Amino acid sequence: MVSRYARVETQVAGVLVGQTAVGWTGDFESIWTPGVVLASMRLHHQSVHLALASRLAFIRMVAIVATGAAGLALTLSIPGGQLMALPAVWKFVRDVLQEMSNIKSQV
Repeated sequence: MVSRYARVETQVAGVLVGQTAVGWTGDFESIWTPGVVLASMRLHHQSVHLALASRLAFIRMVAIVATGAAGLALTLSIPGGQLMALPAVWKFVRDVLQEMSNIKSQV
């Protein structure tokens, strides 16, 4: 997960069709099994697309949770912050639910 943004292998009936590695800068390299048919290439393309979409959703969710946790910690650390914590928690929950809705609509 750290060395590459994503690495996707697609197999059809136990036979490797293609393999794609995507770097953090957006560069990618695909390797195809000799004699692979166009339908199998399309299947691999869809697999790569789904893997990248799920990785992006994971990164966005981690960012939302980290931002929300930091905001709550800051709110609770100031005098009277306990009174302001409820609206901060509500905003955090709304943000997480909105992101989950976005993920469901993309998949």
